[in-house]
Amino acid sequence: MRQNETWTRSEAEDAARQAEAAIRGRGAYDHVHVRAHGRHLVVQTDTPEGPWPVARLTHLPTGEFGISFRRHTGKWEPMPFAGPLAKVVADLCDTLASYLARDEYPLDTCETDH
Repeated sequence: MRQNETWTRSEAEDAARQAEAAIRGRGAYDHVHVRAHGRHLVVQTDTPEGPWPVARLTHLPTGEFGISFRRHTGKWEPMPFAGPLAKVVADLCDTLASYLARDEYPLDTCETDH
């Protein structure tokens, strides 16, 4: 894609599929999904409460992507990574692996009887 071109819905959905496959190829991330939302690819994990957004990959005017992390406040915090989709997915998995990992101990299983 050339600079300043419009990113079509079809291209966004294709990029979401590519990102999801790349993430799943980097570890035990079968519970991670990527969905297209405007110029963003939202990376989310399955939880007992439903999908939980972890990060988003933003399609930049240069055709590259940037990463933002979802803070506990719900706001997106930009991270110092940008580049082609494959590089950004690698950066995402390397940097946010603990947030992408399956929750082995959901809160509802940690109750005690006292």
